[in-house]
Amino acid sequence: MCPALLAVTACLINRHQYLSSEGFATGHTGAALDSEGETVLRLLSYLCAQITCAGVDYFGKLPPIFSVELLASLSIAASFGIALPPVAFQASSILAKALLDRLRDDHTHTLLSLDSFSILLRQADPVWITLAQKMIYHVHANAELVLSGVVKTLPTTYEFLSLVWTVWFTVLGGLEEPHVVDRLSETFTTGFDSLKQSDPEESVGEAKLAGFIAEELSSLSTKWGFPISSVFYKNDHFRRQFLSMLATVTNLSTLFQNRLCLHRTVETLLDLITDEQCDIERDAVPLLSLLSTCLLLSEDPIFPQVSSMVGARLKAAKRPWMIVSSDACNEAAWPAYAKSQKISKLLVEELLCLGAVLILGRSQTDQRVAALEASEEAAVFELSHVLLKAICGLLCATLSRRSFCAAALLLLNSATPGGETKCQSPWPEGTSEAGRVFYTQLITALYSYLTDITLRDLRLLTMALLGKALRIVRHQLPLSEVTKLEGTVWNLVVTESLQLEDYDEDQLPCPPALIVFLAEVLTNSSDRALMYVDEGLLQDIVIFYAQLSAPAARQCPFHLHKLMLTLSTGPCTFLRDQEKRGLLQKVSASGFNLHSETALFTRSRYRFFLLPLLDLSSLRGTVS
Repeated sequence: MCPALLAVTACLINRHQYLSSEGFATGHTGAALDSEGETVLRLLSYLCAQITCAGVDYFGKLPPIFSVELLASLSIAASFGIALPPVAFQASSILAKALLDRLRDDHTHTLLSLDSFSILLRQADPVWITLAQKMIYHVHANAELVLSGVVKTLPTTYEFLSLVWTVWFTVLGGLEEPHVVDRLSETFTTGFDSLKQSDPEESVGEAKLAGFIAEELSSLSTKWGFPISSVFYKNDHFRRQFLSMLATVTNLSTLFQNRLCLHRTVETLLDLITDEQCDIERDAVPLLSLLSTCLLLSEDPIFPQVSSMVGARLKAAKRPWMIVSSDACNEAAWPAYAKSQKISKLLVEELLCLGAVLILGRSQTDQRVAALEASEEAAVFELSHVLLKAICGLLCATLSRRSFCAAALLLLNSATPGGETKCQSPWPEGTSEAGRVFYTQLITALYSYLTDITLRDLRLLTMALLGKALRIVRHQLPLSEVTKLEGTVWNLVVTESLQLEDYDEDQLPCPPALIVFLAEVLTNSSDRALMYVDEGLLQDIVIFYAQLSAPAARQCPFHLHKLMLTLSTGPCTFLRDQEKRGLLQKVSASGFNLHSETALFTRSRYRFFLLPLLDLSSLRGTVS
């Protein structure tokens, strides 16, 4: 190694830096700068060749400052437009390896303070990966480096985030540095949010990061050397930070495409939820929220299997805040029971969401899930009065839209009362006084929501639930009650409100929401319901449909076909029998299948309705 060469190269790099600065300030660069650059590049190549010849052992015997200064020289050269030759990266790896076991906090600060050091730091070389992880730890563990803000100089790429994750994951498992864990959590979240905002369509990098993290999560206990449940309820810092970690990485949309990761994560959450030490007020809500998120983000065909397993585990655990005994199921006893078990509104919301997801899984496999078989016990999400309050809660803002959606989906997917299924149904029998009150309040609330413009995104769900409620009413309630509900002034109010909306007259005969409303009301009500609908409006819709060509008819919305099927098979007075047969034939030729209605509420819609906004701020400590 030639000290003279090192000194000359360093001087020329500094001179080139000076000339570049002067040229930028004055607007003149000139041939002198080009000549200087060529000389620096030539000497830089010689210097790197010398480093390569000297090897790791040579620099390992020198004080580490030599390696630091040489790496700094390479970084400064790169920062002023000098393209580093291939030998420079080879030399940098030798210097990094010599520095690896002797890297100090001040070395980290010096190198990260250089603008172009990130070019070297991003190398996909095992030596550089290890060096980067040590530097990541330094800038989060050393108070002076934290205050200096040097952490902001770390590269922001999906590849580098995987290194931040590795350090975060390792330090969390060490159980000794909670403040470092909080800082690493903040860095990872900030970096991920920045990447998503800068390029929301970039999915390859995110998918690779998700795959890497999924592999790590699949072997949590093995890598950490202890079962999660053995520490979770004994170490407050670990409990909070473990929840924060899971809440953060669930933002990676493809994380749970890894089946092993999904299984292990769900099993871990179930272990914690069913543990006797689980604090209802502190732990139940975030754990259930994470569990629902895992299930919602999973993919077919694993989703129904995992849902079935979750249901079985929860049923077997019989936690009193989830599975309610028969003497506490009725509405009169519920307030006292909920208070004694510390069942809050937030907890009810999470239980409703989980119940909706579990029933969706059951509907895909036709298997029983937790607490859904007829028995003296019932899950909180099966209690009709709880579901009714969740739905009517929107009227007085006592519960959230998410609670409404969960309760609506639960009712939509649950068996109707008096059916052949042995499943316990949250739909009450309409023959009882309590049942009649339930249906009257439910239907009135649903009608009122359809006129609320702030709830437009929930219309399809609201109308579908209204249709099912009307169908049950038609078969279960006394004729006088049915007539009262079907002849309600709400039909006219909602129809007039929906008619005012804009729509494409070339594609539809009226606003699409009005078509859905008419289809649900007329299909599920008795024949008398036609008396309460404007006949002229229905005629216009029929004429529009009849004039459609066969290809155009096949592209019609589901509910337009459904409405035509209802009119062609019901007592529609303005249609002759021959016209009804023609209309029915056209509906059949379009390929319409009434049983495909369940596909309207796909898993993606469930995600839209139920995915929680995980509150990371409540799980993180103060980052200092």
